[in-house]
Amino acid sequence: MRPESLWEIEFRIEQPMTSLPVPWEVTEEVQYSPLYRWDGEKRKRKRGGQFQFTLMGEGVFKDASGIHRVGPGTGFLNKPYEPGTSYYYPEDGTEPWRFIWISFYGITAELIMDELIKRHGHVYQLPIEHASICRLLNYRHCSSREQILSPIDGCRMVMDLLTALGESAERNLFEAPGANLIRRAREIVMVNNTISVKAVAKELQVSREFLSRTFKKETGQTLQHFISGQKLEVATRLLKETSFTVEEVAARSGFKYFSTFTRSFKTHTGMTPTVFRNSGVVGRKANDD
Repeated sequence: MRPESLWEIEFRIEQPMTSLPVPWEVTEEVQYSPLYRWDGEKRKRKRGGQFQFTLMGEGVFKDASGIHRVGPGTGFLNKPYEPGTSYYYPEDGTEPWRFIWISFYGITAELIMDELIKRHGHVYQLPIEHASICRLLNYRHCSSREQILSPIDGCRMVMDLLTALGESAERNLFEAPGANLIRRAREIVMVNNTISVKAVAKELQVSREFLSRTFKKETGQTLQHFISGQKLEVATRLLKETSFTVEEVAARSGFKYFSTFTRSFKTHTGMTPTVFRNSGVVGRKANDD
């Protein structure tokens, strides 16, 4: 058993049927080091898929659409060997990342997984108490590392999980069509606070007008205001925690013009950057109106 694993179970299928999905392994782990990282192009295994689900703490999953923070109740579905994907413990992590993952294989399962990823992406939300998650967690009580399943029981385990992910994605799509768009827009800005509204819209493959309208409707503030708030959040931290000049802080926070920085900063905090640095006052949160 790997040192970071809390427990792990391997499955053996009696008289397997080639057309049915097969569970491979289920493991619960806890990670707390920035050295923990898996990159798709470096994985040796070239078949099957996996679903990794956060129980506590937070991890990071990266794919072609960007960087996703994976907190409790969130997981990612992927082919471990898929180029351009990776997952890791965040560099700014402050608490252990505890998660459970299951690997599986089989032509049917991989086709369904490909369709889900193509339609809904890699990241999914499920309640921690969802039946599919509870079923996986129940294996922690097994005394034997190897569990024998019938072909039907193995198929049911994988298919129930994939079905739950699909249902969750479709429910989110129809119940809150703008929520996923807003989440992805926020994630893009959190990674690059110098990005423009137009560039965010281009990355999300929607028009600037639609993105701006949806963001305002869902959050109560404009996307430009959110981007500016993220820049100012960085600026307040740099002013308090570094010896950079005010001009350097402005540049490092993503402001192109110093005059824009000082004007925005005073509007945001009620004081100039220099007065703020000397005051010991903690600024308002970047997303406050």
